[in-house]
Amino acid sequence: MSGRRHGLEIGINLGQNDIYKAASGVAGAVIVVHSKDTMPFPEDYGTVLTSGVYNAIRVHLARIKRLPYPYGECVITDSEASYRDVYISQYNVIYSKMGCQKTCHQRHVIDKCQCALPYYPRVGLPFGDSNVSLCGDNDDKQKSCVDQIEMAISEKKLKCACPNICHEDVYTASKSSSQWPMKKQMLSIIKNMKKLYPNLFKASTKQHDLQAERNIVRQNFLKAAIFFNDLSHEMVNEVPQYTGFQFVSDVGGMLGLWIGVSASGVVQLIELILTATYSKAKTICNHKRRVEDIGLNTHS
Repeated sequence: MSGRRHGLEIGINLGQNDIYKAASGVAGAVIVVHSKDTMPFPEDYGTVLTSGVYNAIRVHLARIKRLPYPYGECVITDSEASYRDVYISQYNVIYSKMGCQKTCHQRHVIDKCQCALPYYPRVGLPFGDSNVSLCGDNDDKQKSCVDQIEMAISEKKLKCACPNICHEDVYTASKSSSQWPMKKQMLSIIKNMKKLYPNLFKASTKQHDLQAERNIVRQNFLKAAIFFNDLSHEMVNEVPQYTGFQFVSDVGGMLGLWIGVSASGVVQLIELILTATYSKAKTICNHKRRVEDIGLNTHS
């Protein structure tokens, strides 16, 4: 069933006090709604959830069916996809365009810089038997090489053959938010959170600082609900605009037209030849008779 009451509702502890160093400098969580057999890429497709907020995630499903060669280009066979996407063998997932692009990026770095990026897989079928070390920030030569590769890819000087998959389920998530928790619920939530995470509230409990405890809740906890907006889904099917059957039909129609025109032309040509021949023969015969008559009159 659809609607928020029939979806998945979760609470998340961000644990900001336990984070040694934030890579992005942003506190929150990222959620990705995807098919169970696809590789999630939260850094690319994720929806950001904010702390101290009730996050409502509405999900819409679109099923896309693309046409392979000769109408278009899409990946359909596992053997072909395994050489394009390293995540297939690493995580037992199906091919994805993003996975192919990341694999291509890593392949260029391995081939040209003789090292591997730490945030992509470096072992797998697309890389052959290569066993290179990770690229280090302290190695100026490797860092410069990686920067050149990334610039060349961004400027499309290095291209990656990464078509879409032929059959794909795309989940689109839209988010709305409201303040959480309510003032009337704050005290009971603080009480429950103290039981679950006593170390998080240790300093504020000693000082009996209610405002500090409220800030801890708003900075470290969030609530999210993920649900289908409705049970209908969108179907996107590619249809050939010009098929082989239509081509044969058009060729047959044109041949029929030209053959019909040629037949009538041949009949008219034969009729013209016969008419011209008859007229010529008649003229010759009349001329011969006149010559004979003139000759008879002369002898007389």
